[in-house]
Amino acid sequence: MNPTPNERLLVAAMAGGDPGIKALSAGREVDFVERVPHEVGLTIRHEKWVDGVCRSERAVRHQVADPALFTAAAIRLVDQTAPTAMRSLPCLIHQPEAAPTLVETLVGALASRVVLVFEDTPYNGSILRLENLAERCFVPDEDAARRWAGQHVVTADIARIDEPKPLEVLMAEDVTTDPPVAPEAHRVLIVSYFGPPSTLVSVQRLSYWHQHLSSLAAEQGVDLHVEWLTATTAGRHHDRVHTVMDRSDNLADGRRAQLVKMHSMEMPTIGVSWLDAVASELDRWAEPFDTVIISVGPFGYVDLGTVVKERWDAQVILDFRDPYGGDARMGFTLERRTWANTHERTAIEAADAIVSVNTRCLDVIGRGVDIERRIVNNGYDDAVIDAARKGFAAERDDGFTRLAYCGTIFRHLPLDEVLDALPATRYRLLHAGRDQSPSQALAHHVVGQSLGFITDHVELNRILLGCDAGIIRVGGEATTATTKVFEYIGCDLDIIVVTDGAPRSGALHQMTDGLEGVFWVRNDPEELAEFFADYVPSQVPRPERTSFSRRAQTQNLIDLILTDRSRC
Repeated sequence: MNPTPNERLLVAAMAGGDPGIKALSAGREVDFVERVPHEVGLTIRHEKWVDGVCRSERAVRHQVADPALFTAAAIRLVDQTAPTAMRSLPCLIHQPEAAPTLVETLVGALASRVVLVFEDTPYNGSILRLENLAERCFVPDEDAARRWAGQHVVTADIARIDEPKPLEVLMAEDVTTDPPVAPEAHRVLIVSYFGPPSTLVSVQRLSYWHQHLSSLAAEQGVDLHVEWLTATTAGRHHDRVHTVMDRSDNLADGRRAQLVKMHSMEMPTIGVSWLDAVASELDRWAEPFDTVIISVGPFGYVDLGTVVKERWDAQVILDFRDPYGGDARMGFTLERRTWANTHERTAIEAADAIVSVNTRCLDVIGRGVDIERRIVNNGYDDAVIDAARKGFAAERDDGFTRLAYCGTIFRHLPLDEVLDALPATRYRLLHAGRDQSPSQALAHHVVGQSLGFITDHVELNRILLGCDAGIIRVGGEATTATTKVFEYIGCDLDIIVVTDGAPRSGALHQMTDGLEGVFWVRNDPEELAEFFADYVPSQVPRPERTSFSRRAQTQNLIDLILTDRSRC
């Protein structure tokens, strides 16, 4: 890349040290901010570099490592040397993992493009928000990239701070998202915190709606136009996707009382600070939408429907993949559960309809509120399955029964007992996804094979087509119905449900009851050993398969939208 003279950017080193600032400033102006932590407090150093030469340096010491104080001090130091519009400065952040909350607040205050260059790959709520607002994330090597893929929701590229790629990405021509133009159609807006290119299952669900709602409605002679609003910055490179940065809890003045209360109860706060930013963005949009689908999880912006109703007379549909207060897996105290249920109920009372993935979830979401309720399950992506089946030829000459586990192995639902129960002479267990279990047993077990996180869904389904059965691991909660069951159904695999609770119970049993090739076994060493000693794959295609497709499930959402067509 040939730098343009007088280009200006901000480089911040969050763990101290020189990230190669002389080279980074070649042909441009660089404001270099260095965080130097002490046992008590920190020092903030600022250097002004122009074309490889340091022109000035200043420092300030603070006894408290407060994110807002750090941000204010850094901006003040930069403004003393060049009082221009700070919000226009692109940011290159080195080692954001050393102080993610500080970085989150700094970037939120600048509201500009940011590229993050990590040296390590920890995961927490603040880093989750950071990677979601970044233009791109980088890690130093392939080993770090594998660790990153095991936990994080966006893909990281490989490059170090002193290599060209991070700077090239940061200084590339920016993409702006203008307010959407109103076509002559029923206008649908999808709102979600996470959007493309995030790898989350929830984003796959919404991506299908974004891509296919219009064409599926057209088959019924209805003209729908669909846009998407998300906090995932990189989403703006996608067609009909608009992005709004989450500027962090420390800058959410309009939600201060709510955030203080939530922090005091140790409630998850992701999305709360985003709500006011979304409201401001909607004020820029001259034309209203007819239907707004607010997909939650995180739940911080669940009450966005109130804002939508104030601005537009729109149909508001709340999409819950999981309950908020009623999700037993959250382990809420009574105080937290009461607060979450009240927050959820208030949001639902301002909506026109709610959708969720099964009746058990619908029963506990906003219990007692009189509102339209519909099931819109995730389903398997029929286009992906069809592409995977095309030209697929199984090569199976090793005599092993192949089991698959697709998706995240969660910390509280490990596969250790399953692995130990599988006779090594008969079985192989393939895992495609993240492993958050404490033991990481699968990667080292004689019957296990870890394939890592596979972003190509056609490739993933071809792997599944070469297996005999898919494993599902559940804790026994009534509302749990994992998305991987649809992938297994789409590939005509047997389904082996390993549960900590009562077999053949809950939402998963309700969904699969009556299907051939579904087996339940308790997560008990003796019961698992007995089951796998006798198990023989069914190898029977299911005639009901297409009813579990994402296309079939999305039709339920279209029917709900079309009940409100009078608003066009």
